[in-house]
Amino acid sequence: MKIGSERSVKFEDYYINGIKVEGLYVLENMGYNNSQNLVIFATLTNGKLTLPDSQAIERSFEHQKEWIAGLYTRTITTALHWKRVCRFLVSGIISIERTGMEPFELDFGTGECDAVATVTMGDESKEITLRFRHRLMGK
Repeated sequence: MKIGSERSVKFEDYYINGIKVEGLYVLENMGYNNSQNLVIFATLTNGKLTLPDSQAIERSFEHQKEWIAGLYTRTITTALHWKRVCRFLVSGIISIERTGMEPFELDFGTGECDAVATVTMGDESKEITLRFRHRLMGK
């Protein structure tokens, strides 16, 4: 993770359950602080939710977040795909590494709109049922 690197999401023509989502969400890696915890600076600029009845909710913020436990690295090893009508990602693989643990992979399947994924650690695999919807569905 490079200090100063940024990840941004700009919401354009994006809707959730008929609610239009707008704004620019940016995360910037500020590096490690004196306690050796990762610090992330998060901003939301021109955040706006427009409800089906045209009522609008606006929000902007700047937050500094300190990651104090559970730091891990996620690498997308096969492109992730999400169908708008599906509650979860439908395909793709993420490799996850955490300090002190064996790395594992999370495989979302081959395109079916279901709640099934496979977790593989070493030579062992287990099919799991996903419980929480794709993170973009909740924003």
